Amino acid sequence: MLHIYISERRLFGTLVSLFLAITIPAFYLFGVGGIWRDVPELGVTAALAEFAPFSKKPNPNIIYNSRIYDFDKDFTANNRKKVLVIGNSFSHDFANVLLESSFRDSIQLWYVVDIYTHPQVQQRLNQADYIFFSKIDYSQLLDYMQKCTIDTQKVKNVGTKNFGTNNGIYYNNQKDTSYCSQRTAMEIWK
Repeated sequence: MLHIYISERRLFGTLVSLFLAITIPAFYLFGVGGIWRDVPELGVTAALAEFAPFSKKPNPNIIYNSRIYDFDKDFTANNRKKVLVIGNSFSHDFANVLLESSFRDSIQLWYVVDIYTHPQVQQRLNQADYIFFSKIDYSQLLDYMQKCTIDTQKVKNVGTKNFGTNNGIYYNNQKDTSYCSQRTAMEIWK
């Protein structure tokens, strides 16, 4: 059996070097909000990345994700379809998909986080043409129906998020001519 002796000083120096080699780039990525290169199809540019890890100014990711709370407002009287989205981060992401889709200009969107605490939920349920809940089962829908009158013909259920095992491979092929036609297979959860 071969025994290799490494001095404590050398071991400590190696560990500190590895720690710094990993931590400094990670801190930089944190400081720029994870934006280190352009992703034009997502409207993300490295020019938006300002190194400000302790700034109170929100990064572009936070601005994008929190804009949905601006849709907690009354419907206006126009000919657009009235869409009410209720629920957690699944419905939050679904609402962002609607805002990014071709339906954006043909709908009015309302977003409500909690059906139990929102003061105008019944009014909005009555006015909505479509009601999307995030992943609820039948017993939860019945529970909601105890609190509010809900036209079940308007109700749709948005399922869980599933981005696949790793979707990073898609962003690695940006120069490929078939980049925009890439698809991932749906995974069936049992």
